[in-house]
Amino acid sequence: MAPYYEADVLFRIMDKRDERVNMAHVFYLEYLKMLNHYGVLEKDQAKALKKIFKSHKVDAIRSRKDASIEEIKEAEELFAEIQALKQNPYEDRESKIAEFKLKKLIQEQMD
Repeated sequence: MAPYYEADVLFRIMDKRDERVNMAHVFYLEYLKMLNHYGVLEKDQAKALKKIFKSHKVDAIRSRKDASIEEIKEAEELFAEIQALKQNPYEDRESKIAEFKLKKLIQEQMD
């Protein structure tokens, strides 16, 4: 939970906001990576996490001014792969409904 709490604290600090948000983003990604490593995430969540990591890598390469040609090609390939993985809007709706039902079931069990 440490990366999560570090990110939460960084989000609350208002000085040097852009720098703090970027660092918080890194800590949130680290937290999600740990959840995936421990097997806490479900298949759909792990799949979405992989897509997020690929997207983050593409953004990181594109933002660098000293990126090599190989890195730029890798970023383009990853971007194409991300575009191919985009879900059908109907599948996205179904996954949101399933997530809502799961939350409702958990809440009922807790009550």
